[in-house]
Amino acid sequence: DYYTNDGGYTYWGTGNGWCSSDLDELIGSTSDASACWTMCENTYADLVAIDWTPDGECWCQDDCQCMEDTDNDDIHLITGSSIATLPNECVSACPAEEAAFQDCLSKQQSLDDDFFAGGDDDDFSPNTCDDVQQHLSNGECEGPAVCQTEYQAWVECHYEDMAQSFLGLTCDLSCSGNLGSDYYTNDGVGVVVVC
Repeated sequence: DYYTNDGGYTYWGTGNGWCSSDLDELIGSTSDASACWTMCENTYADLVAIDWTPDGECWCQDDCQCMEDTDNDDIHLITGSSIATLPNECVSACPAEEAAFQDCLSKQQSLDDDFFAGGDDDDFSPNTCDDVQQHLSNGECEGPAVCQTEYQAWVECHYEDMAQSFLGLTCDLSCSGNLGSDYYTNDGVGVVVVC
C-alpha cells in the first residue's frame, strides 16, 4: 500500500494516520499529497513527513514520533525516505482520563458534533504555567455539557503533560471556576498566580 517516488519520499496511502511532531503546521491547501510534500519541502529544511486530507489541508511535520488518528481513512501520509517503517500509534499521557471521557461520550444518545469542529491554537505560545492556565480559563475547559467533569479532568491532565514535555514545567492546572488565585509549582518552587 505504499511506494517510494524518485523524489526521495515514501507515500504510505491512507489509513495510517499522521506523524506526530512539534511542528504540526497547517501550511495551506494543495491539490494532492505530492503537491503538499513539495510545498512543505520548500518551506521546511527539516521536513520529515506531511499529511494531506481530501479537502486540501496540507500539514508539515518535522518528526515522526508516533502515529496519530490511525483510524482516519481520509489522511494521506508521505514521509521522507529516511523513514523505513512507521512508528507505533501514539499513547495518551492521560489514558484513564481520556478513557473516562470517551466512555461518557459513547453513552450519550446524541451529541452536538460541532463542539469538536473548532480551529487549532497556532497563536498559543505559552512560556509559564500562568500562560497555560490563562489559556484554559479562556474557554479551553468548556467541553460538552453532558461530560463536562470527564472532559475537564482530561484537559487538566493533557495540558499538565504538555507543559512538562514541551516547557519543562510542573504545573497544577485547574478547570474549576475559581480563577481568583491558583497554586503552581515551577521546578519545585511555589508560585501564587492571581488572575
